[in-house]
Amino acid sequence: MPVKDENRSFILKCTRECNFACSYCTDKKRADSSLPLDAMIGFVKNAVDGSTAQRTKFIFHGGEPLLLGTDYFLKILYLQSLCNARGTILNVIQSNASLISPEWIEFLRQHNIQLGISLDGPPESNDKFRRYALGGATSMDVIANIQALNEANVLFGILCVVSDVLIDCGAERVFQFFCDLQVSRVGFLPLRVPQIQFQNQAKASEFYEYRQRYATFMCEMYRLWIAHDDPTFKIRELESILNILVGGVPNLCVFSGPCVGRIFGVDSNGTIAHCDKFFHDDNFCFGNLAETTIDDILMSEKFARAQEYDALARQQCASCDWFSACRGGCLKDAVLFQTTNLGDRKSYCHLKIIFDCISNHLVNSGIALRFCNEK
Repeated sequence: MPVKDENRSFILKCTRECNFACSYCTDKKRADSSLPLDAMIGFVKNAVDGSTAQRTKFIFHGGEPLLLGTDYFLKILYLQSLCNARGTILNVIQSNASLISPEWIEFLRQHNIQLGISLDGPPESNDKFRRYALGGATSMDVIANIQALNEANVLFGILCVVSDVLIDCGAERVFQFFCDLQVSRVGFLPLRVPQIQFQNQAKASEFYEYRQRYATFMCEMYRLWIAHDDPTFKIRELESILNILVGGVPNLCVFSGPCVGRIFGVDSNGTIAHCDKFFHDDNFCFGNLAETTIDDILMSEKFARAQEYDALARQQCASCDWFSACRGGCLKDAVLFQTTNLGDRKSYCHLKIIFDCISNHLVNSGIALRFCNEK
């Protein structure tokens, strides 16, 4: 059974509708599919009322959540205020930021909602992949709305997908772009590919070659970030690894170890799974919110098997010098690697390259590592 007072996060695919048609998107599968408000309210109440979690985070995802309007979220927030939650409640909306308006800015500020913005770097990268559903580039509209958020002192973070196109822009160009935008926090996400590709060894090998390029890009970003020396500008993945290596607490789920029971994904059709990366993996799907509750899931045999699977999959990395630091990385990566028959996972691990880079810098700077070579 999971620890009752731990933090718990829910990634809610409240709608699959979107005004963008991003070329790499796997979320806009049913353009008219949205989670009905009554179903969403029922689930939020189930997740919060009487919960002993120290913190419950709701991440409203899409599609594009802002298409649902402020009233949709206002009713959810009102319900949260009525629930008997022992811990704090944190709300996050992940958006493409094209629909930001004065009304939305005031709503986010008034209700202390965190905003995540999807933007894949400078226009020459972003507009290659992230375009309006009706056609046309999106960068200039999103950048204008980011400037409006900055002027209104609304805090937000950026999630940037690292494609080969972005890598070809060069780390220096990308770094300077986000600095010029006056962004306080950026996360750099590696591309996700359909699971079926991992059953083809050649395509799997090609994917891990891309991951190596991603790691090299992130090492270049680290050198720029350290030289910039601005504590108000954070790069999510690099900050988390740096924290780990000097004995701090990771601030990213990828490095938090076994995660089944701490993160749930809820699809727009009501499917409840471990995280939003597992909607198509029956081993990690636990039912539908119309038929089951969180407590039912936590007590089920299937949930217990998923936790065992989680712990076992991570053991692929047990012989790595950085295992006690990264704790096996993302569970989805571990599960996918098992389908490749490529052998030793750590030989293909992009995280190992980044850990090596940052640890070498720290050692050369005279800073002792807490986790180095621990097994």
